[in-house]
Amino acid sequence: MSPKQQQTDSASKLSVIDQVERLSAHFKSPQDEGQIKIFVDALQNCTVYQIETAFERCLNECEFMPKLVNVRERMPEQRYPPENPGRFTQQEPILDITRRIAREICKRMTGREYDDLDTIRDRQLITEVFTEAARERYRRMGINPDDWQRRARKASA
Repeated sequence: MSPKQQQTDSASKLSVIDQVERLSAHFKSPQDEGQIKIFVDALQNCTVYQIETAFERCLNECEFMPKLVNVRERMPEQRYPPENPGRFTQQEPILDITRRIAREICKRMTGREYDDLDTIRDRQLITEVFTEAARERYRRMGINPDDWQRRARKASA
């Protein structure tokens, strides 16, 4: 078993123990080690997201301390939390924005068109153009990146 897998299993186990203790306190139904072990063993292949979601649903929906079957009924099939699609639908990827600005400023900076630059021979030039394009992107957002350099110099002085 890889160290990452051991870490995940450990987090799941701790999550199950915490959630069972939380529900047993809420329902005033103490669970002995044997009962807790049943939950831990049965839910060992579940993710922390699934465990926490299922137990949260039990807390809000059950009238008595849930059995394992009650927890399983409320467990999401999805193993990990869904991404927030709104995060991505409302904005263009930053690399695309920066590349568009790089195309605008490349001729002025280098005397050459951006698409004519060779990714191997001109890699340093491309880096400089992209660095300036990123700064320009901040300027267009109303942020002056030159202030960062002044502040950094002041802080190091």
